[in-house]
Amino acid sequence: MGIELVRESFIVDKIMARATAQAAAKDSRELPAAQPGLRSGTISAVLRVDKKAYIDEVRVSDDLVEVDGHVEVEILYVGDGDRLGEQFVRRRLEPLQFSKAIEMEGMTQEMVPRVEAHVRTLDIVARSAHRLDLDAVVDLSVTGVSREKQEVATGVSGVSPEQLSVETEPLRITDRVGSGSIQYLVTANRSLPSGYPPILQGQAPVIAVTAIPRVLDSTVQDDKVRVEGELDVTVVYQADPEYCDPSYPVYSATFTGLGFSQTIGVPGAVPHNRAIPTVNVLSAEASRMTADVLDIDVALSVSVDVVDTREVDALVAVESLGPGIVDAVRKHIRTHHTVTEERAEAMLTGTIQLPDGFPAIYAGDERAVLAKTADVKIDSCKPGDGRVTIEGTLDIDLVYAAETTLDEEFENRDNIPPVRSVRFDDIPFEYAFDVSEASAGMIGEAWANLVDLEIEPMSDRRRIEYSAVVDIGIRVIEVRQVSVVTDCELVTPQERDPAVITFYVVQSGDSLWSIARRYRITVDSLAKANELEDREGLKPGSKLLIPAI
Repeated sequence: MGIELVRESFIVDKIMARATAQAAAKDSRELPAAQPGLRSGTISAVLRVDKKAYIDEVRVSDDLVEVDGHVEVEILYVGDGDRLGEQFVRRRLEPLQFSKAIEMEGMTQEMVPRVEAHVRTLDIVARSAHRLDLDAVVDLSVTGVSREKQEVATGVSGVSPEQLSVETEPLRITDRVGSGSIQYLVTANRSLPSGYPPILQGQAPVIAVTAIPRVLDSTVQDDKVRVEGELDVTVVYQADPEYCDPSYPVYSATFTGLGFSQTIGVPGAVPHNRAIPTVNVLSAEASRMTADVLDIDVALSVSVDVVDTREVDALVAVESLGPGIVDAVRKHIRTHHTVTEERAEAMLTGTIQLPDGFPAIYAGDERAVLAKTADVKIDSCKPGDGRVTIEGTLDIDLVYAAETTLDEEFENRDNIPPVRSVRFDDIPFEYAFDVSEASAGMIGEAWANLVDLEIEPMSDRRRIEYSAVVDIGIRVIEVRQVSVVTDCELVTPQERDPAVITFYVVQSGDSLWSIARRYRITVDSLAKANELEDREGLKPGSKLLIPAI
């Protein structure tokens, strides 16, 4: 009776190549003649810039990835019109195009490229009231992924348990089921909080809108994933000067708990799988419906990866308990064993300084910080002995009321509040997890989302204390190499005279396994007798000594 292996297969994504690069996007843009131009003489006519990079096309060849994309830019600026509603103008500019050829050693056409793009810097120079020069730098991160089907033997059948001794070793397998994404628009009508002055009736009463998303729950169902979350939205608006202090006609209102729920199709997903959701804000806008009601629109990109993590008992040794000999073919496989997954809310604190040329923050009784948000980026996740260290950066966007004494141009213009928007890029942070199972040499993965951000001006009104609550998740992976059995056979040794020396001439298509079957010996004995370290590279025409066992 022959031995048959019981097998189990799974699909894994292997990262085969990585590369980073920067792409430049430069061009000029004209504002329409019918629209107010940029007001001259102010410290900075451009109050706010919203920017985001998108990938349009990716082309792959051996050791090379070519990326085409664009940067979408929307600006809020102080216009040169004197009528109410023309002081603040919002304009979406024609996208900036970029292309980059990235050399990636090990990349092949069969791999799947995963490209992430992030706008590092965007400089805007006003050449005239209606002409802008734009200069953007885009960070690109490219990963080459090979999706492979692997198979391991988990046991044997066809023989009685009394004939064989079987040894297995548990392997933790992360099988990527699939992914999906969708764009979703969250809409809501919200009334101003009690005591807030009414919204100015004009062309552009809304100055700035920021939104912070949070994922509350994700549920895997058959062929789909349900993602639920909520948004905190802050709207900065111009108030009607008849109902407020004309020297301070700008207010901000925060609306919490704007819920969203979306189902994303992921073929092959089943309820016991695990979902990893990500939510990004594509755009956030608000408009005046009535004097005290805002119409809020937030465009979201909701994506999810679905994985199946399970433990497989892989066959690593088979021995005979009877007179026969078990011959086994083995191969080395690399597995990614998830040691631990943890989440924590980290409090990141520090101080930042307003850039030169920006006026100090308003020091009156009214609230000076009008809107705030931050992007969290993870740069590295390094496991050590009993510890995992996270390094990353914060990008903080701030809209604030400025001191009028440093902005005389505004003092001479009625109903033009000294509002400023400033961005603080690449504020470094470090956070550590105590993980007893972690050790140096393991792989760390991390992701982060902003939960809350508090901003407090210091006494000189130019320095700012920030306190960011960030939800950080980590995964620690141990890469293991295991020698598993891929085939085996119960062999009854052929009786041969030990004094007779037998040689075999290798033919095209031969393997150690097929030659060992021909002479009813084991692969190990054949390899040992011929001092073969490389058991795969048999050369036709070479001679092999056939040992007597």
